[in-house]
Amino acid sequence: MQCCVCDSTNLELAIDLGSQPWFNHFLQPEEIGKEPFTPPRFN
Repeated sequence: MQCCVCDSTNLELAIDLGSQPWFNHFLQPEEIGKEPFTPPRFN
């Protein structure tokens, strides 16, 4: 990973939000509770 502001590669994880549901996927009624999740970005 590289900082998009200063180009440093000496980064530390500040907040881990884990897997999150897709933010641009509008659910149909039959999809509620089965929404797709993205994998965590930083491991």
